[in-house]
Amino acid sequence: MGRQQTRIYGPNRFKLGLFSQNCSGGLTQTRAPEYWQPTWENNVTASRLAEEAGLEFLLPVARWTGYGGEVDAAGVNFETLTWATGTLAATEEISVFGTIHVSLVNPVFAAKSDGDGGSRGAGALRAQHGVGVECRRACNVQGRYPRA
Repeated sequence: MGRQQTRIYGPNRFKLGLFSQNCSGGLTQTRAPEYWQPTWENNVTASRLAEEAGLEFLLPVARWTGYGGEVDAAGVNFETLTWATGTLAATEEISVFGTIHVSLVNPVFAAKSDGDGGSRGAGALRAQHGVGVECRRACNVQGRYPRA
């Protein structure tokens, strides 16, 4: 499947996706019994349901630690690039992002070090079915930052 055939490049001008499913609690801080548990089985199920519902993307949150306290939202989480790779293998059409911390990897360096080329937002790496991780042309960075 080529880049233009993925949902993120589809006709919908308003893109919908799931955020933070790689972290315990997702984006909620609650003690409700339905509190999101980020098991691999739950992630695959949610990803496939999102795909079946027609959503365009999945976007994880990069966390090193949780928020603490009684709930400790995001205290349990999957590393985002590994999560994105596994999620791509478990789905067929949905676009999957893998976020990185700018303090860990300079986004210009990340964009220049990827071999596939393509488009990417600064500070985020995206993988797509049939295309692989793309980030070289994030802001047309080729040749702009030779020392990064």
